[in-house]
Amino acid sequence: MENLDLLFSPKQIRHIEIKNRIAVTAHATAFNPTSNPSDQFIDYNVAKAQGGVGLLMTMGSSSVHPTSPNSDWGGIHNWDDSVIPYFKKMSEKIKPYGTVLMAQISHRGRRTWNDVTWLPTYAPSDIPEPNHYHMPHIVQPDDIDWLVDAYVQAALRLKKGGFDGVEISAAHGHMIDNFWSPISNRRTDQYGGSLENRMRFGNQVIDAVRDAVGDDFLVALRITGDELIEGGLTNEDMQEIALRSVKSGKIDLLNVIGSVGATQYHTALTVPSMNYPLGIFTGFAGAIRSYLQENGCDVPVLTCGRIVHPLQANQVLEEGQADFVGMNRAIIADPDLPKKAQEGKIDDIRICMGANEGCIGRIYIGKPMVCVQNPLISRESELMEWKPAEVAKKVLVIGGGPGGLEAARMAAEIGHNVTIWEQSGQLGGQIRLAAKAPNREAWASSVDWLEGQCRKLGVEVQLGKIATVEDVVAFGADSVVVATGSTARRLDIPGTDLPFVVTAREALAETAQIGERVLFIDEHHHQEGLSVAEFLAERGHVVEVISRLWVVGEEIDGTMRPDLYARLDGLGVQITPVTNAKEINEDKTVLVEHYLSHREWEMGPYDTVVVAAKGVANDGLWKELKGKVPDLHLVGDAVAARGLNNALLEGTRVARQI
Repeated sequence: MENLDLLFSPKQIRHIEIKNRIAVTAHATAFNPTSNPSDQFIDYNVAKAQGGVGLLMTMGSSSVHPTSPNSDWGGIHNWDDSVIPYFKKMSEKIKPYGTVLMAQISHRGRRTWNDVTWLPTYAPSDIPEPNHYHMPHIVQPDDIDWLVDAYVQAALRLKKGGFDGVEISAAHGHMIDNFWSPISNRRTDQYGGSLENRMRFGNQVIDAVRDAVGDDFLVALRITGDELIEGGLTNEDMQEIALRSVKSGKIDLLNVIGSVGATQYHTALTVPSMNYPLGIFTGFAGAIRSYLQENGCDVPVLTCGRIVHPLQANQVLEEGQADFVGMNRAIIADPDLPKKAQEGKIDDIRICMGANEGCIGRIYIGKPMVCVQNPLISRESELMEWKPAEVAKKVLVIGGGPGGLEAARMAAEIGHNVTIWEQSGQLGGQIRLAAKAPNREAWASSVDWLEGQCRKLGVEVQLGKIATVEDVVAFGADSVVVATGSTARRLDIPGTDLPFVVTAREALAETAQIGERVLFIDEHHHQEGLSVAEFLAERGHVVEVISRLWVVGEEIDGTMRPDLYARLDGLGVQITPVTNAKEINEDKTVLVEHYLSHREWEMGPYDTVVVAAKGVANDGLWKELKGKVPDLHLVGDAVAARGLNNALLEGTRVARQI
């Protein structure tokens, strides 16, 4: 077993010992439709406590006042005492596992919408945030008292609810760091201008919260290590802000992230995806920690941002970058990560690949989060517990893509005897192909884990095996799971079968000849579209992309699309929205129309036309097997061409029905 002694060493903060250095940082979930902690939200957090996390921060930016609604994130409204019974219910379920429980509170400042509660947005200056763009009302001197008191009362409700502490958010561009930052504070009174003045409001909040909650309650502060935006706060600025915030001894823990949520690009950077390196913000945290220590302040520092593996986390601690490691998305991907790591079961950990489209990407479009690679997340009450099979059955899974692998893994875990037939020479299905696209290599880790678990559980894998009805019947399985995936779809327009027209899958697999000048017709709207266009542009092809949608790649989540668009622009890819292909001509021109006005024109000629469209369910074998095997199931793209999470969810549900 690798040495993880530091990661699993306890750490005393004020009166509380935290059993290990692994933390979950506060984040939104969109699980709370009534703005009180729902049973789904509580179950989600209990699973993390059961998994062995030492410090559990929860309620990403729970709101302290109606002028700071977070209903768009399905968040908690910590506005009045009616929420306290929900807090008590939550803490009573989590505390038996020895996890230290804290919650984040914030006023979102200008980073909110004023058309939720129809109250003004408040901010230090009347500078709208480019990302939320609602014009704020300037905080007046006589507003300060009620604003500070809102933080105080929110913190007290947490204490009354049985929590161990509170984290005050001064990150992401919320009210406190709205005052700190030159990009949002242009005041000339005692709350603007000098650093001392810009910090005045935040210090008033810290002082008032500490005075109210007393010495037997933890108070943490979340800050950015560098706003990473032109004219914003630098790491050197944040070192001084951190020192001035903690030197009074009223802050027990400093939680350091990176970037500020002021623009779409910078919002994406606050939750760095697979587009960014591991441990992207640890250097910022380490510099702040060193500066504090040099100035006589030994306040523990927490760092986060793509810390995905226990060995990586332990190294961050060994290098002195932090005292705690936030492994938020890593523990979303596998809530049992701490327990598995401590037991030496490193290979059993499902490592977060940084896809973002299941977690933060869904939240930003108002949908409850899931995990794209772990179907149990958000479904804890349904799927976290299962019973071993009373009778071991003979199970045949046809197709070794993600849906088939998960069905096989779960069926074997339950206790059945499982065989996989896969017609190609490797397991993983379309995920292996998707991982060939630029910056998408991490996708392969999802099926690597599934394959490893299947082999560890004794699943028999037969590669290069083409399933026929006769062979399946002769195999004599008690249950058959058909996971045969999907095939590429061609457009239903004239000319789609011309020899220079190929599918995105063919282009990515490099099984088709691609000419110099390419028109890419994106009817997929997700990664199979623009990621394949990037793949071709990287190889020197001149690529134009058209799509009938307002935003090309509309289904790509908002934390991935800004970086992808920037890379495409750097490669010279021309992107034209609201443009619909009507006919592909033999002279290699393409008749298109404006999708709304229906004005027509010709584009081209091109050497190659590449089409990305939703796949076609490959369900023929399933239809032929109906009535010929005792128990038949269909999962994944063979049901309908969709995403990874759909395939995994159907795979695990089917396995539990066998």
